[in-house]
Amino acid sequence: MIEIANNAIPALMPDTDYRDVIAKRLKHLTNVNSGYSLRAFARDLEISPSLLSDLLKGKRGLSVSRAFDVAKKLKLDLHESEVFTLLVQLEYTEIESVRKQIIDRIHHLRSVQRSQDRGSESFNFLFNWYNAATFELAALADFKLDAQHVAEKLEITSDEATAALKLLENHGLLKFNSQKSCYEKTEERFLLSSDTPNPALRHYHGTMLNKSLEALDNQSNREKFIGTETFAFDEDLLPKASAIIEDCFSKLLELSASSLNRRTELYQAQINLFRIGRRRAAPLELNSSGAF
Repeated sequence: MIEIANNAIPALMPDTDYRDVIAKRLKHLTNVNSGYSLRAFARDLEISPSLLSDLLKGKRGLSVSRAFDVAKKLKLDLHESEVFTLLVQLEYTEIESVRKQIIDRIHHLRSVQRSQDRGSESFNFLFNWYNAATFELAALADFKLDAQHVAEKLEITSDEATAALKLLENHGLLKFNSQKSCYEKTEERFLLSSDTPNPALRHYHGTMLNKSLEALDNQSNREKFIGTETFAFDEDLLPKASAIIEDCFSKLLELSASSLNRRTELYQAQINLFRIGRRRAAPLELNSSGAF
């Protein structure tokens, strides 16, 4: 399932050794070009192959003076370059107070980077509604998760289906099973959320509201449930109302899980609780003398 909510996104654990950054870059380049070698990587970094080999094995370290040049060759951005250089510096620093300053700076830079990444990551994922829907199609009984069947089921183009599958694969949520010639889930649940105003979430919710309008016109009452209630309410009770709504989602998911082998259709549940009309002005308060 994909849960889309308005709270914090858990961040992935960042690299703690600058050697991991180098190793990941080498792995990426060899995946792109099978003929790319450690020797070629050393040439591009302008260091000797023996030093690169010893670096990756943890036998030797980069000098602080060389770290920034290597960061540039790795094509790291400004934040990543500073983190990389600080990690190199940290390895040579023994004074505890200085180590703490370096670690604090690394944490600050990474928190800034994570904040930027979250906005970009969530926008890319939610901009097209069918990304989340494609992920959940893997839970349908006897459904082959490939571009052709995704396109047919969601009524999107083959190119859109292919792009969605690749995006989910890049996020590590799907993997391709070469024996079955289709994709499979690697995660059962994926939470994508934000604790700040997020244009990607607004876009997604707006798109799904339009989908509900389509269902209102095109689906029979046996295929859908649409209900509404208008009532007076105390805004101070919104946290309790949110908890009730979250419990409702949980119960719907439990109901879905109770029929694992009989799920043949994809459904969207969306509950909206919002104020109607203009906000009431706060009443004027009297001071101790009884005057306004």
